[in-house]
Amino acid sequence: MDYDEPNGVVHQRMELHMLMCGEQVNARPNVVVMNDDLDYTLVLQLDLPHAEAEPQLIAAAIAAHYENNRRRRQLGFPTVVTKVYPGIVMIGSTPTFYLIPVSEALAVAVCQGRYPSEPTVVKKLSTPVDDMREYIEKGMEYLPNRRIIFQLLGAFKQTTMLKLCNNMSLLAMLFPQRRH
Repeated sequence: MDYDEPNGVVHQRMELHMLMCGEQVNARPNVVVMNDDLDYTLVLQLDLPHAEAEPQLIAAAIAAHYENNRRRRQLGFPTVVTKVYPGIVMIGSTPTFYLIPVSEALAVAVCQGRYPSEPTVVKKLSTPVDDMREYIEKGMEYLPNRRIIFQLLGAFKQTTMLKLCNNMSLLAMLFPQRRH
């Protein structure tokens, strides 16, 4: 999907460090994309049971935020207070798309091992397929699903690479308001 063009770098199995409950821990997403400012912009988790993949994806987004701000402080740049991290969980050939908002308050709460003062709402795309069972079982192997998945991958790439995460009309279309 050319996430490495024109201004991205794709890394596999990169360790992202962060503090959790006062201790250094690592998140290891399968794939991360960095922009030319060396900020992490996308996280991808592959082939874990779904119950394990979502928390690991969210942890990787928090770690990406922590690393981005750590690097910004080292370079003397202002930190980013809040950023939405797009994420994808791939189970076999079935992707699920997420938008994960990470605030400095959330990152600090994780570092200190306490609940954040504000709730964090992760948006999860409900894939618009006719047969959800077929989608979960066969993913891209089933031709009608493949067309939809490639359309979604293209739209998702557009939101990540063109930095349209603040484009509310596109987000509303891709991620209808539902809490998970």
